[in-house]
Amino acid sequence: MLGRLAGTAVAAGCAGFPRYAEGTPLRLLRPGWLVLALLLILYLGLAAWGLSDPGVEYDELLFGNASLGILDHSFIAFTLPLGPKNVPMMLMPYIGALKAYLYFPVLRLFGAGPEALRLPVVLVGAVALLLYVAIARRMVGARGALLFAALLATDPSYLYHTRLDWGPVALMLLFKAAAVYCFVRWWETKQIWFLVASGLSLGLGVWDKVNFVWFLLAAGAAAVIVYRRDLLKRAAPREVALFCASIVVGALPLIMYNIAFPLATIREPFEGSVALGDSLVSRLLMLRDTLAGTAVFDFVNQGDGGNLWSGYIPLTSAGENNGAGQLLAGLLTGYPLGQGSLILPAVIVCLLLLVARPHLLPSPLLRATAAAVLAAALIILQIMITKKADGSYHAMMLYPIPQLLLAAVAVGLIDGKGAGPRGWLAGGAGRAIATLALVAVVSSNLLVDFGYLRYFSVEGGKGIWSSAIYGLADYAEQRPSNRFVLMDWGFNTQLLTLSRGSIKKDEVYHWVADRPFEREQFDIYLNDPNSLFLFHSDKFTKFPGPKQLFAQILAERGLREERVQEFYQKNGEPVYYLSRAMKSSSPLAVPERP
Repeated sequence: MLGRLAGTAVAAGCAGFPRYAEGTPLRLLRPGWLVLALLLILYLGLAAWGLSDPGVEYDELLFGNASLGILDHSFIAFTLPLGPKNVPMMLMPYIGALKAYLYFPVLRLFGAGPEALRLPVVLVGAVALLLYVAIARRMVGARGALLFAALLATDPSYLYHTRLDWGPVALMLLFKAAAVYCFVRWWETKQIWFLVASGLSLGLGVWDKVNFVWFLLAAGAAAVIVYRRDLLKRAAPREVALFCASIVVGALPLIMYNIAFPLATIREPFEGSVALGDSLVSRLLMLRDTLAGTAVFDFVNQGDGGNLWSGYIPLTSAGENNGAGQLLAGLLTGYPLGQGSLILPAVIVCLLLLVARPHLLPSPLLRATAAAVLAAALIILQIMITKKADGSYHAMMLYPIPQLLLAAVAVGLIDGKGAGPRGWLAGGAGRAIATLALVAVVSSNLLVDFGYLRYFSVEGGKGIWSSAIYGLADYAEQRPSNRFVLMDWGFNTQLLTLSRGSIKKDEVYHWVADRPFEREQFDIYLNDPNSLFLFHSDKFTKFPGPKQLFAQILAERGLREERVQEFYQKNGEPVYYLSRAMKSSSPLAVPERP
């Protein structure tokens, strides 16, 4: 169904672009189609360049066990029996198994290398981009849709949240696009299947991850407030019932889970529980960094110092003699609210401009823009009051509303189809300002994008994002007789998925630290000479308790720790190491370095 929607979106969404040239044997692409194709290629090139870096991360591969056929107990919250097998439905109380189904054929046909793991979500982002362009074309016209596409196809947060997809966000972006596009098509054609497809997309989005309900509530409220009279005229009771039933069908696995385990989703300490006491300032800074495009860097770099702007963005790190280049890069990526993409100050300026001069936009476009901005405000409100909603992947629920806002205001200034700006915004001045502003925003996006690609190639990520994970997985695969005892968070899903289940491993950090009275159970590993205990180096340790308890248990048993192997990041720092428990009288071995 989504493939059909994508094909329809490309054709219908770009119907306003100039068509193929007639009477020419080569049927050359006209500028509108050509620009869109080039922007799509640009997105794919930026998002898919060097896919092995940074290293694959724990949450990024949360789906691995379900996708491989439930090889161990990890991340299977709910299954349904289907013949002799159990089919995974929920990975966690608030994350469904939908992504596991996407990767079920991928892992079998193409293996589990980083390219096979990351290219599918990059392609999902491309399909979502085309659907968003189709929506934008109806909102801001053909030229405005191209401006919008340029903003979104180069946006660093859109590119690298989809590429790494640890939120996850890729399917969320796709289902949002499909839901809105199909709803608009129903509005245009009155074909009921579009309305059903819209409802199914909303339900699938909620099943994929429960916080999709933020978008469902925000978009629904905004539509009712702005288009109340139109909806009352158009929506018959039968259509409302079909729409709601479609949402239920899409979210049915989540509903079944909460029936089997009564209200487990809202009883668990997850993103959906409300806590007004969370830090407002930290959430605002997270929203700022997401729009600036630097939030992914902060996470992948694991707070290890450095700055994407000064260290990796082109023109900013070429030495002291490059004053002009640094000044240019500073103008394009630096501003009082932070250093990164200029989209945030551009959004603020556009909002102020619309408040001061609402007649800048024609009435239909003003209403659509008002509905989008209202939906964004309601999403932000829900982020602010939701416990643990402090990740940049939560802020991605706002996308692509900022880009739509910029495209709408730019079209208003360039086309002047509203009541029209007055004074210094009139005529050519307004068009020049809008054009220069868009060029500056897209240029700042590209500078940040190239900074990411440079960082990925130089550093390969750090800590839980380190590309050293591949060397660790290779080492473990080559030792089938060893059992790897995972003494910290951050290894399990990668080792399982990269090896497609061939590595013998046990993730024990959670119960070793939380239930020390079960130390006798831990003796099974201590007494097994094939046990290798896996830790992060001190700098990147997530849970120090198991490491401290390990040393304490060894001392109690008259044993000592012998480091067997260390694994290093691209910058030469140790990030993982393997140890074994040895008798105190045994000779000390020197750890290997791969």
